[in-house]
This record gives sequence, C-alpha cells and structure tokens, in this order.
Amino acid sequence: MWPTVADEHGKIQKALWVIREFPEEVEADLQRFYGVDLTSLGADLSWRRLLVLIEHLPPEGALNTAIRNATPEEQLAMAAGDSTRAPWSTLEILIASLIDEVRNLSWMYASAHSKSTVQKPDPIRRPGSKRRGRKLMRMSDVRLLDPRLKDMTDEEIRALMDSPAGRGEIS
Repeated sequence: MWPTVADEHGKIQKALWVIREFPEEVEADLQRFYGVDLTSLGADLSWRRLLVLIEHLPPEGALNTAIRNATPEEQLAMAAGDSTRAPWSTLEILIASLIDEVRNLSWMYASAHSKSTVQKPDPIRRPGSKRRGRKLMRMSDVRLLDPRLKDMTDEEIRALMDSPAGRGEIS
C-alpha cells in the first residue's frame, strides 16, 4: 500500500519510495498516460509534478496494479471504496462480470437443449473471496433427510444418487 505522509518532505519520500519499489511500472505509466520520460526528473520534471502525476494514474495502470498485487488481502479489504487501492480495477470487475454472464447464458442454452445435465459454470474468482469447496454430507446425514434411505447400504445410496433419477433427471 501507499505510505501515508502529510508534509512536503514526506511527499518527496513517498515519491522516492514508489520509484524505488516500482521503477519500471512508474516509467511505463508516465510514458503511457502522460508522455513524460522519467529520466527528465530534475531537469524538466520536478519532484512535486512527478508525485502529482503518479497519484493521478488510473487504477488499471501498471503501477497501481503492481501495488495491488503486492498488498496483502487484509490491507486491501481495509481500503474498500478507493478504486486505486481496490483488488481489481473497475474495468477488470466489469470484464469478469461480463465473462460470468456469457458463461451463464451458454450454460442455460446448453441446459435447455441437452438431454443430460450440464454442470453450471463457476464464476471467475474475485480477489478477497475464498474459494468455496463443496461440502460432502455424511451418509448418516443423508439418511436423516429421507427416511426411505434408512435401510439402504452406503453403496446403494451412492448408486441411487449417481443415477439419472437421483440427479432429478426424468428418464
């Protein structure tokens, strides 16, 4: 995360920190977004102007992406609402949402036109979200759900659940 400094001397330290930690990203973003060469620092580019340009780089720039990637998820969660410190830029979030919607539409189409069950696609994992694993039920819990299963063996229950009737498919 960015160091927080209020006074003028601290701003120069902040600029030095950014250049020391992410030199290639700073150079690439200054050239890409402003057409400014970092090597002109001290001649045509003052420290104050450098920091102003760096602080106003867009969230999808190389510098802000590198800072987000280097920041632990706990600190990113504390910076919620600040798009430059968010785990993903707005553009990345919109692209992930678009991909999820296309996958869902494809799944719905395939499900409607298929005789077998089509597995629903998993959404793209977002930063900060934990991967949800499928919880497996114990056979004793399965038997409690349906009293008709109480006299069946574990193998018979598994075979029934794996059959088309157990998955809710009509044969």
